Amino acid sequence: HYWRLSSDTTQSSAPTLNADKFILPKYKETTDVIISGKIANYKQGTQIKLLLEHPDKTIQPFNLFGTNQGNYKGAMKLEDDSKPGLYTISVEYLGNFQGSVSFIVVKHVVPEWIKNNAGWWSSDAISDDEFIGGIEHLIKEKII
Repeated sequence: HYWRLSSDTTQSSAPTLNADKFILPKYKETTDVIISGKIANYKQGTQIKLLLEHPDKTIQPFNLFGTNQGNYKGAMKLEDDSKPGLYTISVEYLGNFQGSVSFIVVKHVVPEWIKNNAGWWSSDAISDDEFIGGIEHLIKEKII
């Protein structure tokens, strides 16, 4: 038996996100988490149900509508006070599970250069003042 790929419009596609890791936005800023996918045999005007599970396990429902072809796309805004941790979005259509996708929200990412600086500083390759300058930069940029 041979399997063959087809461009059948009745195929669903699993939900996808614009990234799997997001950094909390700075004060009064937002970041969009965009989910998209496709529902097979979609009936125009029928709701697609999304369930967003927060890191504290609370569930927040959302509804989307698809295009004539069943494609859907939605955006959730991360605020500066959003909780860090693991989020999962499950997609249901007419009571049937269509897939889920997860993403992580982190407070900040420590730049690689500071890890290098720490190593160099511990082996006396850079001075105390140079190392402190790197730490002061992280504080000034509100990374730490």
